[in-house]
Order: sequence, then C-alpha cells, then structure tokens
Amino acid sequence: MMENNKFDPFTGQPIADNNFTQTPPPYQSEPQASQAGAYVPPQPPPNVTYQQQGPDPNMYAMPPQVHKWNWGAFMYTYIWGVGNRAYLTLLCLVPLLNLVWPFVCGALGNQWAWKSGHFKDLKTFEATQETWNRAGFVAFLIAIAGLAILIVTLIVMVSIFGSIAAWGYRIWY
Repeated sequence: MMENNKFDPFTGQPIADNNFTQTPPPYQSEPQASQAGAYVPPQPPPNVTYQQQGPDPNMYAMPPQVHKWNWGAFMYTYIWGVGNRAYLTLLCLVPLLNLVWPFVCGALGNQWAWKSGHFKDLKTFEATQETWNRAGFVAFLIAIAGLAILIVTLIVMVSIFGSIAAWGYRIWY
C-alpha cells in the first residue's frame, strides 16, 4: 500500500487515507442491549480516529471589543471599506441604499474588518480602528456644524428677503 503524503491545509496534520480502505462494521440485525430494553447505538470500529475536516470553527471568533460602533465606517463608508478589505461597504454606491447603508456600515464595520483577516492581532486592529473612529467623529462634527451654518444662513436669508418684500421693493424683475 502506498504511503499518504497529503496534509490538511488548516491543521497541518496528515490526512488519513481511510476512504474505501476499511471495511464497514458488520451489520447488526438487532440492537444491542446492555440492560433489559435499553438501546445502545453501534460503536465505531476500534483503532479509527476521526479528524475534523474543513476550516477551524474558531477562525472567525470575534472578541467583544469588535462589537461596537465605528465612526470611520459610518462617515467614510466605501473609502474605509476598501482600506479595511470590507467590500460590503461598496453597496453605499447604490442609489437609495446609500441612505441606510452608512448606518449598517457603522454598526457592523468592525466585524467585517475583523473577518477580513487583514490584522495580525487585536491590538493592531484596535489601534487602526481607533484612528478611523477619531477621523470619522471629527468629520461627523464638521458635517453637523456645516449643516447648522447652512440652516442659520437660510433662515437669515429668508427673513431678509421677506422684510425687503414687505417694504414693497421688488427683489426679482
């Protein structure tokens, strides 16, 4: 029999070539009973070890620090997404979806960035996202201040034009 040189890419362990090489356990026509009437399921054959196949289930386990709001993902949506390899943020470029999607990005952005595997450890992740959070929060405050200035300017202009029109002057010819 040929020696198996295959290795599991996730664990690095050699893969046992047990496919079609072992005979199945003999068929049991009646269930085994250890006590009167108690059913005992059939046991696997002896000397056979089973390995988990597929990715490690803890590969994407998220620490609790990841589950928080991200101002950078909220304000800079697709720019933040490309920088953090969280490409779901590009859905912000879809018309009408872009009214809701920044809120989704702010709430789930950290989780998407952590799942991307771009960061080597939690400390690096937190430092990077803290920088994005600061920049996003400053941009949010500037946007709110700009919106307040715009509203005050519009109110002042309407009141000025309203008072000029009340004196009988025509503003537009």
